[in-house]
Amino acid sequence: MEYRAKRVDNIDITKIDSIWDSIEAGELVNNLDGSKQELGTKFKLAYTKDKDLYFLYDVDDPNPNATMTIYNSNIWEEETVEFFFATERNLRNYLEVEFNAIGTQWAGYIDNDLEGNTKINYIDKSPITSNVIMRDGGFYVVGKIDHSAIKGEMDSWLFNACRIKRREDNSMILSAFSPTYEEQFHKPNYFVKLEFVH
Repeated sequence: MEYRAKRVDNIDITKIDSIWDSIEAGELVNNLDGSKQELGTKFKLAYTKDKDLYFLYDVDDPNPNATMTIYNSNIWEEETVEFFFATERNLRNYLEVEFNAIGTQWAGYIDNDLEGNTKINYIDKSPITSNVIMRDGGFYVVGKIDHSAIKGEMDSWLFNACRIKRREDNSMILSAFSPTYEEQFHKPNYFVKLEFVH
């Protein structure tokens, strides 16, 4: 499994730019068994010659749970969509970015010993510019990750795209592009290839 990010000149993140129509979509599935989720989630990735990474999340959710508004709050305790990027193909150190339905962002580098232990190195100032656009039955998150947050070259990375949705009892419904088959996403052995193409 892999995903191919397309090179673009620029994307207007204040709207759903028509350029996204030419970019392939990845679809998230049930993280525990790989089956189709009732509430769908798709993503797209693109990049520029200046090494900025653009993203689009298209999230089915008639009732999103999001109240936290401060950058780097624990937004995963409510509901988020997320990316993990091993930009140097190093599974022990990767960039994680998260977004909720009201525009709050989270960004940090993760140190993972691959034995179940992780340490967060927060990015003090958000490297992300993003916008939430509501739609019938859900919302879009569209934005850009500045090249300053990206270690290494844009050639071939490892990554995953994930989502946390909460039931009424606060239990999690987990979705991923590459399922980890556990109730967590920090399993970099399940990251898949991200290629940057023209």
